[in-house]
Amino acid sequence: MCLNQFHDILTGTAIREVFEDAAVDYDMIDVEIAAATAFVPDGDSIVANTASQTIAPVIDGPDGPIQLAPIRPYEAVELVAAPPEPGLTIKRDGAVAILENALLRVEVNAAGQLSRVYDKKEARDVLDDGACGNRLQLFEDRPLVWDAWDIDPFFEDRLEELDGPAEIEIVEDTPVRVSLRVSRGFKSSTITQEIRLTSASKRVDFVTHVNWHETHTLLKVAFPVDVHAPRATYDIQWGSIERPTHRNTSWDAARFEVCGQRWADLSDGGYGVALLSDCKYGYDIRDNMMRMSLIKSATMPDVEADQGEHVFTYALLPHAGCWRGAVEQEAAALNHPVRLTGGSPVAPLVGCDHANIVLETLKPRDAGGGWVARFYEAHRKKGNVTLAFAEDVGAVHLCDLEENILETLELKHGEATLTVTPFQIVSLLMEPHLDGG
Repeated sequence: MCLNQFHDILTGTAIREVFEDAAVDYDMIDVEIAAATAFVPDGDSIVANTASQTIAPVIDGPDGPIQLAPIRPYEAVELVAAPPEPGLTIKRDGAVAILENALLRVEVNAAGQLSRVYDKKEARDVLDDGACGNRLQLFEDRPLVWDAWDIDPFFEDRLEELDGPAEIEIVEDTPVRVSLRVSRGFKSSTITQEIRLTSASKRVDFVTHVNWHETHTLLKVAFPVDVHAPRATYDIQWGSIERPTHRNTSWDAARFEVCGQRWADLSDGGYGVALLSDCKYGYDIRDNMMRMSLIKSATMPDVEADQGEHVFTYALLPHAGCWRGAVEQEAAALNHPVRLTGGSPVAPLVGCDHANIVLETLKPRDAGGGWVARFYEAHRKKGNVTLAFAEDVGAVHLCDLEENILETLELKHGEATLTVTPFQIVSLLMEPHLDGG
């Protein structure tokens, strides 16, 4: 898998033969993962959370979606359904479809766009006055050089919006999750989306299947929101970055497309909106218009780049306050679905109740017994943090990336306290009790 993280493979800028080889490798990886996490229908089922956040996921069960209680990072628990929150409904009202729970009301028009998103808890509209969200936009994409690599600033000169009538049907109506299917064809391609809302979340998912046969066409999705802020925040590896939402200087104008990992967020002093993605990493946010890049379709160096089937999910998440907290948890839940497997429940080896501490990695020690945990400070805050360790852990050491011990931490009643600086990455080596207890 790491071999196939090479930069031209990861970004889709290699030649055709490279992708053919990578596809074979990923098929093999999928088979091994499926075998290692095989679901045992007749035995006790265990739900494992491999995300770095505590999440309360909805999973697909044999009789429909199941709401689970919160599961801590790197914890495995028995599969027990939690009661869904009341008030989840879906209905048609003329040309408008309405998805609603106790937190949010979502109205979808005949084009499959969000004509209104109303936050009930905060008593405010999420979208800009009179504007629609989930607007699928096509741009002619012909960079002057580096076809597969570049998006040039003049890409917006030629725009076609997919705003014609679509086929719309209700496909899921349960107490846990409701779904609306929107299907449309355009040129030589088709797009099918399931717009989903669950009973206990403000997250609106767009589960998207695309059969793509266009070239030199950039597909984006746009959400004009009722939030105005001079800077937007983007998730990156082990932290976040901020970028301006204006074009006041040449430097600002040059940063019209911003890379981000799992989310991009626009927040003012008390409210915000995030776009989440499970596999799309290009955003542009200007003023109050939030957009995500979905498909590029270059022809050099691979003449068949992006042709064929695409499956991806993005989501809209309105929230009170800033991005810290709910955005990170929902993005983790979207990107790291829980795994159903057999076996026994497993308590986390290490945990932390500080919201700014993200336990990103838990792995066996490379040489010798023990485990390595790697976390980072995610909110640009300096201070003391306390971590709690399982009874199996007898000693905890600070270590470097090669797992060499740098310092031994004092462990009292299964807890250790240390000071972290903004965005600091910390590796801990946890050793079992010498007596095996």
